[in-house]
Amino acid sequence: MDDDLAHLAIIGALEEAEIDNLIPRRLFHVRDNPFETLNDAKFIKTFRLSKPMVLDLCNIVEPFIAAPSRTSALDVLTALNFYGYGSYQLNVGQNVNTAISQPSICDPKLKILNVCARFPGSSHDSFIWNNSNAHTFMVNLHERGHRSFFLLGDSGYPLRSYLLTPCNDAVPDSPEDRYNIAQRRIRSIIERCNGVLKLRFRFLLKHRMLHYSPEKLSKIINAATVLHNMCIDANLPNVVEEPGDLDLDFGMYEADINLHMLQGRNPLNEGRRQRNYIIRTRFQ
Repeated sequence: MDDDLAHLAIIGALEEAEIDNLIPRRLFHVRDNPFETLNDAKFIKTFRLSKPMVLDLCNIVEPFIAAPSRTSALDVLTALNFYGYGSYQLNVGQNVNTAISQPSICDPKLKILNVCARFPGSSHDSFIWNNSNAHTFMVNLHERGHRSFFLLGDSGYPLRSYLLTPCNDAVPDSPEDRYNIAQRRIRSIIERCNGVLKLRFRFLLKHRMLHYSPEKLSKIINAATVLHNMCIDANLPNVVEEPGDLDLDFGMYEADINLHMLQGRNPLNEGRRQRNYIIRTRFQ
């Protein structure tokens, strides 16, 4: 997601939230300026972004907010506060409680490189992956001969030369078992990334039961992803867990995939050859 698309994602989410009156237009009275009344730590805890980051965000979105005024910053702060705590939800029209499944890819610093938030929460991860831009990119990359690049996924994804999954029924202390341990350790980064994202922007937590159409919720998830990456780039501290967070569902599951779900030709053997080569050369 490039910068222009990232900005549009934020703008679209803020505009739609304002137009539909799903969040209050004023969280703070004008005289209670949080830039002045809150110290830096309290400001970040309340709005998830630092004061300079919020000012930069306001400069980006203000030209696109209807009837910009001197209180436009308060609209942005209201939205950020809502993102952070997931409150101020109203029942609107015929909207239903909606869940969106959003498999994502991140780097070692927890910066999200790709997210696909276009399908209902009931969709299988493998279906979403097969219909994502990241899948198309990885297929094209390998077809052009760049086969030293691959992603790691859990057993809910199909084994491919560009997507390596764990070995089933690995014997303890075997090369396959050592590969599984290393693969799981590296893959835990995305689990941690999802946890950081959902603790920082709690409206994403499963139990918040958002009242949005799937189309609107997709835009809001994309906006939260952009804001998360801004926090990572700024080295902001992660949001600390609160009482009860140990029981929260961060949306990461170990699931088995059924081969009959896969469509088209089955390049499973190519994936096995790639995985076996890594096991043979790295984990013997």
